[in-house]
Amino acid sequence: MKLLKKDKTEKTMVKSEKIQDEENTLLSVFDISIEHPRNWKIIFSPKTPPDYNSGFIRLENFIPRKGAEVSVSINWCKADSTNEGFALSYCEKIKDEYKKHMKKKPYTLEKAEMIEFRNGKAAYVVTEYKAGLGLMKRSGDIPVKTIQLAFYDESTNRAVVSSVLGIPELVKDREDFLKSLVFSVNSVKYSV
Repeated sequence: MKLLKKDKTEKTMVKSEKIQDEENTLLSVFDISIEHPRNWKIIFSPKTPPDYNSGFIRLENFIPRKGAEVSVSINWCKADSTNEGFALSYCEKIKDEYKKHMKKKPYTLEKAEMIEFRNGKAAYVVTEYKAGLGLMKRSGDIPVKTIQLAFYDESTNRAVVSSVLGIPELVKDREDFLKSLVFSVNSVKYSV
């Protein structure tokens, strides 16, 4: 695959193909799973290691000396809710949080809606805003696009959120693939 230098759009498209060069594999931890490309890096936080009740794991298409252009994350925590109640309140809280915390920064809340997901409900959220990221090795605020799916698993009493975060052009260009990763998240109570 050759890298095109003249046209920035073509360069981004060529680089973004690396997102799905390899087949997907499954990451499963504490009865929560998500698909991701095999060549992506898995990052655990050493400050707050995951356990059954709560955790955060990020997977990214790390590029040496450049950082990552996109990441997928899952986080979970014990909660007391219902499947439908959680999805509805998550949508409302996202709307309120963006209005409150993003007053000085432009943002777009494309979607914050309750959808059908795995025989239940989930919150589906799509946003775009400017942020300073550790994800990409660039200084200052840069535009990012997120796709989130949040649901409550009544069998394990946990809230689960899967997200994509990345450069808007790249997320838009590979939206179907990235959305398939976000929607691959699952929480199933393991029984012997």
